[in-house]
Amino acid sequence: MPKCNTCGGTTVFIAGDIARCEYCGKLYSSTNGEMNLADPERLYSSAVSMSKSQNEETLKSAIETFEALGSYKDSSSLANVCRCMIAQSRVQAEERRLLAERQAELERIESEKRAFEEKQKAKVLGIIIAAVSAVAVIAIVIGIISNSSKSSS
Repeated sequence: MPKCNTCGGTTVFIAGDIARCEYCGKLYSSTNGEMNLADPERLYSSAVSMSKSQNEETLKSAIETFEALGSYKDSSSLANVCRCMIAQSRVQAEERRLLAERQAELERIESEKRAFEEKQKAKVLGIIIAAVSAVAVIAIVIGIISNSSKSSS
């Protein structure tokens, strides 16, 4: 681990390329392996820009940066706002998933209902055709019997 340029303490990476001295708390940014004293205002502005995103990964980066800034301005409250945005986004995604699931279930039920109604119509049509056929056969048999009885007399 690189040492702090100010006090010589050990620096620890806390968010992406941001490191903090464990002793004095100074922030450093690592660029191409080189540790430079970080400008808190620049980090804060960058995090504020990231916090306006709807992307969860970008919001997580903003949270890390706000947490690295500690008590600088309103960093901790903005980190909480980002956490709330992530939670809200997840809730909305779950609601959309459940809505799509419900819609699919309603479509499946409607499809089964239509299939049942078609089967019922087919049964009724089959019964009607069978009844008409039976009446026709009976009429033909009666006609044949009455013709044969008239011919016999």
